[in-house]
Amino acid sequence: MKKNKEISNLYDLFINNVTELDEKMQLQLKKVKQENNNLIIEEKVKLLQLICEGEKLDFNTIKYKYMKQKDVDKVILPTNILSLQNEENIFNKTIINEKVYYYESKEYGKVLDDKSNIVGYFKNDEIVMN
Repeated sequence: MKKNKEISNLYDLFINNVTELDEKMQLQLKKVKQENNNLIIEEKVKLLQLICEGEKLDFNTIKYKYMKQKDVDKVILPTNILSLQNEENIFNKTIINEKVYYYESKEYGKVLDDKSNIVGYFKNDEIVMN
């Protein structure tokens, strides 16, 4: 009888631990899903902004037409990153040492970081950092 009781106690302890672990995992999954959804929404809005700039369309009209209101309200876009493109030059994107940079692919073209600060130049088909 004692062994049955011990086994029953171990079983209950095991079930409690597994239940607690499952609850923690479900909470983490919700957090990851929400973070992933926020990143997707942010990228959608950035893409719409770039399209609107390139095609000279009104961003506010387009975003309310093609996106959910709650999604648009979640994202705040920095204007300096969105204006990386001008009428004459289009900046290319690259990743160096896990950091995002934008550069003009012309001789002595500017290299910008993700805050639009000049951090180098483009020479002989290579990026030269300051």
